[in-house]
Amino acid sequence: MDHLATTTKPTTPPHIDPRLPRPDGSPATTHALGRAGKAGLVVALALACTWTSSAQEDRKVPVAGSWRTENGDATVEIGLSPSGELEGFLLDVDGYDDKNPDRALRARPLHGLRMLWGFHPKDGSGTEWSGGKIYDPESGKTYSCRIRLERGALEIRGYVGIPLFGRSTTWARAPAGPAEKPVRASSAARP
Repeated sequence: MDHLATTTKPTTPPHIDPRLPRPDGSPATTHALGRAGKAGLVVALALACTWTSSAQEDRKVPVAGSWRTENGDATVEIGLSPSGELEGFLLDVDGYDDKNPDRALRARPLHGLRMLWGFHPKDGSGTEWSGGKIYDPESGKTYSCRIRLERGALEIRGYVGIPLFGRSTTWARAPAGPAEKPVRASSAARP
């Protein structure tokens, strides 16, 4: 029993939070954020800066924003990806990607689906984009694509091989209002 009397007791019992003031009124000696909390704060600040810079870049891109498809059945939210490429997500659509050639992807919802990706500016004005792809959920097919802003409307040209062998559609800018932003999918997740 003598060895118990000589052991040292911890200064703070384990059930008391060391970040709180001590019973004698003296301040806590540790910071409110631990190492993990500080790392989380740094990550959160970095993400906030990335999202802010992405939103600022979207304002510089004339084709960025919400667009109604030609038949008016859906809205596509277009903006810059973190890598600087133009991409677009399908909104306001119910149903699933049941025409997708990959059976594993047929159960994914159409709402939030990335249907435009990989576009690069063709000129410095930001009104013409090429080199991208468009996924057509009605057929389950993916086409090469170019996008051009013409007199306030967006001309989308999907094609196989060369633009001559393709089809164009025109999208109108969606009316301003409370729009739902999609959750951006990973760049690797393609239709």
